Amino acid sequence: MSDDQSISFSLNGVIGSELRVVELSTLQLATTIAHDNDGNSFVVPLADWQMVGRSIKSTEDSADVNFEGLLPLDNIAYLINDMCEEFENLLQQFEHYAVPSALNAQQVAEWMKQAALNAQAAAKIAERLSSSTAK
Repeated sequence: MSDDQSISFSLNGVIGSELRVVELSTLQLATTIAHDNDGNSFVVPLADWQMVGRSIKSTEDSADVNFEGLLPLDNIAYLINDMCEEFENLLQQFEHYAVPSALNAQQVAEWMKQAALNAQAAAKIAERLSSSTAK
């Protein structure tokens, strides 16, 4: 997470103690071999997904694993799409607030533009995989 234009603030109560910041998300390719009912082998692509972060009340060196899971690769594509759609809805809702906020909207815009470029590149690779593995 970029600290270029971050502001300093404090939160109290349950929100202050429960709010977390994800500082790193990694995906590692994993594969396994499966067999269909006819005994034919095929590769199952998986992603080992890990998110590392910390409570906003903790020090920077106290990061811990917030989530780790092994997911099918196509499920990652679903999650990316779902998160983008839900994030758009959140921004639309927040757009109606006419008060100063801690949202670094310029950084959000940059990350989303980069995410769109990355998604387009991934879609092209998926299309190539689809045409090369079509039966």
